[in-house]
Amino acid sequence: MPSETPSAGWRFWIDRGGTFTDVVARAPDGRVRALKLLSEDPGRYRDAAVEGVRRLLGLSQGAPIPGHLIHSVRMGTTVATNALLERTGERTALVITRGFRDALRIGYQNRPHLFARKIELPEALHERVIEVDERVTPEGEVLRPPDLHTLASELRHAYADGIRALAVVCMHSALHPGHERAIGRLATSLGFTQVSLSSDVGPLTRLVLRGDTAVVDAYLSPGLRRYVRDVSQELSGARLLFMQSNGGLAAADHFRGTNAVLSGPAGGIVGMARLSQQAGHDRVIGFNMTLTSSHGRSGGPVQHHPLPRPNGRADRPSLPGLSLEAPLCRPAFPRTACPTNNGESGRPRQAADTGLRHNHDGVLAPGRPARGCRRRPDREEDPMMRVQPQENTVTTLVAEAAMAPSMHNAQPWRFHFVTAERLLRIRADTDRAMPRSDPGDRALHIGCGAALFNLRVSAVHAFLEPHTALLPDPRDPSLLAVVRLTDPADPAGTPSDRELRRLHPAITRRRTSRQPFSDKDVPENDRASLREAAAQEDAVLLFPDRWHVETLIDLVRDAECRDLVDPEVGEDMTRWTRLGSEADSAPDGVPEYAFGPRRRDGKAPVRDFAGRRPVPNRGSAVFERTPLLALLSTRGDGPADWLRAGQALERVLLEATLAGLSTSLTSHPLEHRELRLLARDPISGVGHVQMVLRLGYGPDVPATPRRPVHEVLTID
Repeated sequence: MPSETPSAGWRFWIDRGGTFTDVVARAPDGRVRALKLLSEDPGRYRDAAVEGVRRLLGLSQGAPIPGHLIHSVRMGTTVATNALLERTGERTALVITRGFRDALRIGYQNRPHLFARKIELPEALHERVIEVDERVTPEGEVLRPPDLHTLASELRHAYADGIRALAVVCMHSALHPGHERAIGRLATSLGFTQVSLSSDVGPLTRLVLRGDTAVVDAYLSPGLRRYVRDVSQELSGARLLFMQSNGGLAAADHFRGTNAVLSGPAGGIVGMARLSQQAGHDRVIGFNMTLTSSHGRSGGPVQHHPLPRPNGRADRPSLPGLSLEAPLCRPAFPRTACPTNNGESGRPRQAADTGLRHNHDGVLAPGRPARGCRRRPDREEDPMMRVQPQENTVTTLVAEAAMAPSMHNAQPWRFHFVTAERLLRIRADTDRAMPRSDPGDRALHIGCGAALFNLRVSAVHAFLEPHTALLPDPRDPSLLAVVRLTDPADPAGTPSDRELRRLHPAITRRRTSRQPFSDKDVPENDRASLREAAAQEDAVLLFPDRWHVETLIDLVRDAECRDLVDPEVGEDMTRWTRLGSEADSAPDGVPEYAFGPRRRDGKAPVRDFAGRRPVPNRGSAVFERTPLLALLSTRGDGPADWLRAGQALERVLLEATLAGLSTSLTSHPLEHRELRLLARDPISGVGHVQMVLRLGYGPDVPATPRRPVHEVLTID
């Protein structure tokens, strides 16, 4: 076999059907090879797709696959389709607003056969309905907060009966998702392994479509996730992408039930469109027939499982811009402007127009053609499809960037993507500044720097190369950074890219914990990893001696006393804390469930966000007597240094998360200039202290809310 390098490795295209699996490969020398296998042959191999890759690479049966030899693997699969046909999905329960238990069953009263005397309704995918007493108006007024106590009892019964998947559907949650999030946290804490919130999966304003989408996601995602996990483990190190129902591609860890129902047929349509274009045909009709199912212009294997589509009919998932009878100058570009009938560019479709939340988290679609839908003939492309960053890819990057911590969870950032330049601008949202608590906007810059680091990690994970410039325009101080997204020269990535990609799973797992930590010591090798993480972002992380830890604790107490007599600081706390029903509906700030218990004893420097306000059922606890603290410092102390500090901070926090550590932050003594000077370690005298971190081993805590992406991202 010819020698391969990571940048010129094998490329695989796989169609895994219910009966046969077809594998097409292009070797580094340009040779194209093909192979057909039975999709199920347990006596010879565990998975046909993996076995096809192994055979075409010339490996022996069962031999490990060297991922560094593979440029990419792109797969369409009928795993989700067959699970619908054969009813082999996960046992699922539906949690819905009280009074609407039959809403999905009733549906829209569609009558495909108008004069049929016997109407046969499809069997529901969920086996149980659990009503929750809650209600919020379309304007966001909470009429009844969710009765979580009663719901918990019913969920425990469902769990005891073996149900592990939940679809959660609340009235008006597309606009106000707080109640669904509270229910989701409860379900996760009770052990449910799949919780599909309709506000996340398909945030449509119509209850039935949104609910159907959530149920399908809960029913299919667990099995699909197991299959993707098994394939990913076999192809470890390879770039694995899956075809979605919309004709675009998704990274393996972003492939979910709602965008997999027509994964196999969509790949056929993309191939049909491409080959027909090459043959000079601009209008064709495709028919896909297999031993399991067939697909024509109307109907298909999932026509009795309602899912949204652009024209409002609820008979099957949509393929936006690639209908089964469509002009071939309109390939699938989800949520991008497509030419209208009069030849003018139409507005981008919204979620309610494009059907499934098919581009949720990580969709990569084919490159956008020039106006008039004609591709430049001299443009160099992959023989099958070239992956380009599109609107929904950018949406995913920003959603993960916004998972970063910020002072009082104010989330003081805005993002602006210029599509033509592939340029993402990060701006300070000065409406969320805190003139009293953060008069110089130092904490604002640190928060935005942390978001910038998450963006870098997310981009590398999506196989994009982020090129970052800090404070690019001195005349525009609110423009904090610009990031240009390019295709990497080496798909395998540089060593630094691989390091960033390793941190990606921690973005959604990282939490700020105000709970007590155990007395277990953090090993020195973990401390060394955290110091190295800060150093890679041009910062210093120092673990001070015990006597200086006592000094820091005294500084925190001093800051607390100063705040008690400063009413303006109290106003900041009141503005950014969420009590009562607001804790479950607000998209920002620190909710009461994240306050943690009151400190009954101990010395851990944890800010009490409740202040003197009572919080029902909060309780108290004993915290650490000798907390492990760390100081994050930079050489300089200007806006660029603060942005670097934010990136270093987030890198340290993600590294700590992967190491199983709990963390919390305090900037309390740093908000007073004279106290901040005393926070510097007098022995090392290293730089300017930007943050005090507390680390240890503590219980899992829920995530704090985040603003919807559409509020922080604009795209031109």
